[in-house]
Amino acid sequence: LFGPRQISKLAESTTAVFSADEFPEGVSALTVSLPSGWPSRSYRMVRIDRSPPELVRLEDTRLSGDKPLRLHVWDNLLLQRVRIKLAGIEREHEFQQLASPFQPIQPSSMLAAVEFGSGQFPEGMYELEVTLTDAAGNEATVLVPEVLIDRTAPTVRIKSPAGGSVL
Repeated sequence: LFGPRQISKLAESTTAVFSADEFPEGVSALTVSLPSGWPSRSYRMVRIDRSPPELVRLEDTRLSGDKPLRLHVWDNLLLQRVRIKLAGIEREHEFQQLASPFQPIQPSSMLAAVEFGSGQFPEGMYELEVTLTDAAGNEATVLVPEVLIDRTAPTVRIKSPAGGSVL
């Protein structure tokens, strides 16, 4: 990965700061070795994530009745939040993360379907703004130019036969 880093003065409490830019993206092993007379080695797996999440698919841009707005989103590690803005109204979905120090660190990805009820938005044609954030803080914004919300049923008119004719 990179060569050893020398810290000239060691005390009982010494902090070494590493930049995430020094590691490749993905899972890496970080080993800290100290000179003799100190506990010799510490080993830790770290995740480096510089890639923003992606909007994989918007199921439908024409919503009628109670059909929800459904998004399929993906991240190379963990999704944190999906925020949408439609018709001037903002809504957010937060993903729950396990807060356990015993979680295995392994390369994985996360694909999720997120739904927002269309009944909370007024009828009309709108631009949809989707902002995706992953657990590392990487963010991506996608604009969908036309999303139609239409809950009005069509009107049926019989034009012929007219004038008292019988069907």
